[in-house]
Amino acid sequence: MKSKLNIFIVVLMVIGLLVSCNDSSENMPDELSIQEKIEFLESGEWLSENGDNEPNVMYTFSKGKRFNSYKSEGVWHEGSTTSSANYMAEENLLTMDFYFGNVYTYNVEFSCDYNIIKFFKDDKLADTLYKRNSNYKDCLK
Repeated sequence: MKSKLNIFIVVLMVIGLLVSCNDSSENMPDELSIQEKIEFLESGEWLSENGDNEPNVMYTFSKGKRFNSYKSEGVWHEGSTTSSANYMAEENLLTMDFYFGNVYTYNVEFSCDYNIIKFFKDDKLADTLYKRNSNYKDCLK
């Protein structure tokens, strides 16, 4: 009788685990407004894609400015942070001014529970950023 109870408890635990592992992106709204997208950008630090290597550029977004920091020898150098672009919402797009006439407009898409951001320019992927200290690597497998 005791072994049947143990089996029952294990089955319940497995079912509970399977139910809790659902992709929470199902709970995400179909489409975020550009203001909501900017709020997510401003809520964290974002790592730039670097091929098969560990990211070595990190971006932060705050009050209309994108800042970048660089990593060398495994250390993020906060002193290297400089303003790299201004950004603003235009309709449902994000416009970034990289200075000297380099102004680009992007459609911004989130995936992986808001841990991956893709920037599309003219419907072509222009850049991908990953939320620092998130589980984004689980989504890349």
